[in-house]
Amino acid sequence: MAYISAPAPTGKGVGIAILDTGVSPVADFTQPQNRIVCFRDFVNGRTRPYDDNGHGTHVTCFFPRQRPPDAARRGPLVNE
Repeated sequence: MAYISAPAPTGKGVGIAILDTGVSPVADFTQPQNRIVCFRDFVNGRTRPYDDNGHGTHVTCFFPRQRPPDAARRGPLVNE
């Protein structure tokens, strides 16, 4: 059986949008560089990232650019 060989996808240059309860700007998302590039609050009109429920931050952990130290296998790794 012949297999087609192609480079593995890396996710480099890919951005995602998550519509949820918000996102807390914790070190997992802001260090070594801030990966929160846009934030919009459709309920309270705030302009700085926050998450008063925690669900949005939890969901965001499933799409890390790099695995946060405390992720404990929460989401997929994306290599550059």
